[in-house]
Amino acid sequence: SNGQLVTFRNIDYELKNEYIMCVQALSVIPSSSRGKRSFDPNQFMPYLDNVAYIHIKVLDLNDNGPRFPSPTENAVVQTQPGTGPILLLNAQDIDSDEN
Repeated sequence: SNGQLVTFRNIDYELKNEYIMCVQALSVIPSSSRGKRSFDPNQFMPYLDNVAYIHIKVLDLNDNGPRFPSPTENAVVQTQPGTGPILLLNAQDIDSDEN
């Protein structure tokens, strides 16, 4: 048998880069009074239950652009500039170094 693990919120590497959770699967006896797909959690078969521990490591994507300290920067370029930089800018990227 298989299942699907779904999150209620987006998972973001910059907020938390790993999760450890415990998933318990129980085999229950279907409740005849509520239809085929309803189960009474008080009537499970303990010999068919199981526990799995899941360790999720979140990969970092290059999902954040660089952030500049100032929205604008000005530079004056000479008519015949020499070699070398014209303007140096600093920026911060909150993605990990590999991006």
